[in-house]
Amino acid sequence: MVDINLCKIGIEEFGPIQGGTQGNLIDIPKCTCFVGPQGSGKSTVAKLISEFSWLEKALVRGEVSEKDLVKKNRFQNKYCQYHRLSSYFRPETWIAYEGEYYHFLYAEGAFSVSRREVEVFDLPKVLYIPAERNLVSVTDKTGIIKFLPDALRSFYEEYDNARSNIKAELSLPVDDIVFTYDRLNRIGWIRGDKFRTRLSESASGFQSLAPLFLASWHLSELVMSDMNKTEMEQAVYEKMEREVRAIMSNSDLTEEVRNAALKSLSSRFRYSHFVNVVEEPELNLYPVSQERLLRELVRQVNTHEGNRLICTTHSPYILSALNNLMYAAQVGVNHPIEVEKIIPSIYWIEPEKVAAYTTEGGLIQSIIDTEIKQIEAERIDNISSELNTKYEQLLDLDAE
Repeated sequence: MVDINLCKIGIEEFGPIQGGTQGNLIDIPKCTCFVGPQGSGKSTVAKLISEFSWLEKALVRGEVSEKDLVKKNRFQNKYCQYHRLSSYFRPETWIAYEGEYYHFLYAEGAFSVSRREVEVFDLPKVLYIPAERNLVSVTDKTGIIKFLPDALRSFYEEYDNARSNIKAELSLPVDDIVFTYDRLNRIGWIRGDKFRTRLSESASGFQSLAPLFLASWHLSELVMSDMNKTEMEQAVYEKMEREVRAIMSNSDLTEEVRNAALKSLSSRFRYSHFVNVVEEPELNLYPVSQERLLRELVRQVNTHEGNRLICTTHSPYILSALNNLMYAAQVGVNHPIEVEKIIPSIYWIEPEKVAAYTTEGGLIQSIIDTEIKQIEAERIDNISSELNTKYEQLLDLDAE
């Protein structure tokens, strides 16, 4: 399998991002976090990573051809429209992505693709979890789904698959709460020690948490169940490619039938790892719940070496929780038993597998302190320092 730590991205002059990575490519390792003010470009980067991860899979499977992808404005107007990024392009836009199997480059208005020399293709299952996910919790009527934006509609489909695969109930990582699903009436339920309510009528934190956790849980489990299948060797890949070409070239098929045939074909080939892209995991959650959710997301990404977690956040609690998991991995080397009692090892993640970046002032910059291998302390909660300073100034005035 290709080393996923080789994945990199570079961006300049795209949407809210100006200088961006300043001509360089930044690492996208096992766990990557983007933090910054609203509208600063966090989600823009995450969406591009998601799009390129999907494009790699689609190219390997033959669902997208290199010839079509490099047509003038095709990348901009068709593929970037999925995440509603088409209007973000400028004449100076530069985007480079080094993936597991392909290198992509957008520069001077042209898009190019080059394939890496690899012998075995390990296909990812890519999930994008949008910040608007609460909407799928309150939407009981499936007919409404067709009116949702593409990314949110795709997420709903993954969430629907996840809840339909629950055998009895699924414990959520907060407050001893469980989720159950009534398949007959297509109703999700939240149950605690002394209450039971529809998800659509529950607290906003549960409405944000449940679809996020269910979809992530289901796909991480799906990838693990596929691990006992043999790797997709070159001969299998070529066979799949021929079948896809036959479907795509059959002019007698409607687009709907063609898509169904491609989906059926795709299901015959295993997923080898899970790329989970999460917008604002902290949405509507109490700080303790934020920590527990992050732990679970890291546990899921730890189930296989190839899995990746990319998240955007405004929350200092998410960053602090991630720091603790990195520090636990460091201290656990010499004190495994003692650290296990504080933070179980299933949640540990080595600092070398983590990247954190800030998106401020149009730039994308690392906020990892390479000496101590932690996210820089001042980046975690600098607003508290500002608030404390103002409070002290008020105290001084009040004492006069």
